[in-house]
Amino acid sequence: MADIKDIKVPKGDVPEDFCCAASGRPLYYPVVTDQGVAYCYSVLFEMFMSSPMGAPKCVVTGEPITFFPNVCPALHHFMLDVYKKDLKGRKQIEETIMASHGLKVPSIMDAPDEDGDDGFMEEFTCPVSKALAFEPCCLSSGTLVSARSIPPGGFKKDPNRLVACALHGQAPKKSNVLELMIRTKFPSQYKALESKHGSLEPSSQPTCRDFGADEHMHLGLGWLGWKPWCFLKAGFNGIFQRHGRLW
Repeated sequence: MADIKDIKVPKGDVPEDFCCAASGRPLYYPVVTDQGVAYCYSVLFEMFMSSPMGAPKCVVTGEPITFFPNVCPALHHFMLDVYKKDLKGRKQIEETIMASHGLKVPSIMDAPDEDGDDGFMEEFTCPVSKALAFEPCCLSSGTLVSARSIPPGGFKKDPNRLVACALHGQAPKKSNVLELMIRTKFPSQYKALESKHGSLEPSSQPTCRDFGADEHMHLGLGWLGWKPWCFLKAGFNGIFQRHGRLW
């Protein structure tokens, strides 16, 4: 099994804000937890694999990471667009790490469907408000939403109709890295939103609903290669559940 601590990855000119919270590497195949913290996909995967007692704890918030998120396409495309030179060779490194587990890297394009800023504007748009995501957060499906668009009780399903994913009352926290991403790409548009809306008070609602101790639940997409997987609620310990059956 690959040890993330033994793999040397050049940081280049990538700022700390756009590096993995656990490894310090520039984000690649980035996933954003419901606490708003960004990790490299392979790093979070190995955190789950090595956690002795169920869900691992976030290195920033200290809270359990209950959802294994899908890659955030908007952040992945942003990183490849802005820091392409610094990320050269990273795909091969991530493939090596995941191959050591007998798995493939997530299947995701290297750029938005549309070229230029139009493609990024589409990916940075909240599917609920239909506007540029203000104080953005990320659902476990990888969909960006505005924190102000989260309904009471959280999202039960993905607001992006192209994504079929049950979300179990997710109400993720604002992500600083996603906010910096949008502010970097569209500074004037985001500044206008700040002037219009002001600052949002932190939400007191939980990031997802509570589950019974013996309940099998879908914990995000967690794309491992091309296969949709989810984890058991009680004790991850390397055991996966696929489509409601042990596999």
